[in-house]
Amino acid sequence: MPPDLYVVRLSVAVSFAVANLYLFGLWCVAFMRTGLRFFWVLAISSGASSLIGIFTAVLAYDFTGWEQFFGHQLFIISYEVFLSLQPVVSLVALVGCTMFVRWVLHERPPSV
Repeated sequence: MPPDLYVVRLSVAVSFAVANLYLFGLWCVAFMRTGLRFFWVLAISSGASSLIGIFTAVLAYDFTGWEQFFGHQLFIISYEVFLSLQPVVSLVALVGCTMFVRWVLHERPPSV
């Protein structure tokens, strides 16, 4: 990875992790107050996104150090697993958001 973008990569990764931690708390509070299932789905996806964000920030902080710590082959395998989890987390978030929109459309009459 190019070293000239180190600060940018690190700040974006930390921002992503902090934003998803906020969303995790938001959806947990919403679920506890309402008991609606889609908030629980959104909380799970935000929690997983938070973990991905923290992992991304750790990698952005010292990418080569982690590669040396795990060894090249194990690091590549774990990094590919990490990359493959991101679409799964996004799919869970899409399901939760779809449930949310369907509930809103069902509960609120159309404005004409």
